[in-house]
Amino acid sequence: MGYKIDSPWTSLHRDNIKRLNEIIDDEYCRELEIGRKINIMLKFEKEFDEEIKRLNWDSILKFMEDNYWQWAFYDNVSDYRVPTKAEMIERLRNDHFKHCLYRIIELGKTHSSCFSGGFNVELGYIGNNYWVNIYFDIAHFKEE
Repeated sequence: MGYKIDSPWTSLHRDNIKRLNEIIDDEYCRELEIGRKINIMLKFEKEFDEEIKRLNWDSILKFMEDNYWQWAFYDNVSDYRVPTKAEMIERLRNDHFKHCLYRIIELGKTHSSCFSGGFNVELGYIGNNYWVNIYFDIAHFKEE
């Protein structure tokens, strides 16, 4: 599997690439990497679930309803309405959280954030200290 030697540059570094491929292709090393990524995922999922429990969903929903803060839903046709708590949590988990988690797990970031629909989701870690913060931002809300 590893890296291909298929360019002038990779040809110059053939020996080092072959040595690197021995590490990358080693089953034990691949399993260590998968285990590391699973560990990160599980820690962030735990923190995300705890943060979801801490949010004051009643206040968020009331603000959205009072100000006609609607989201677009595209299941069959374009539908604009205030989301339910379950819909907000689903979108936070499936869009915001996954986007940030991908950037940390696959791109090697130590911090990532995503903002949409009034919510800002932030994930980060230092050493073995993992955190997830979710904010509903009304500071930039403009009444029409």
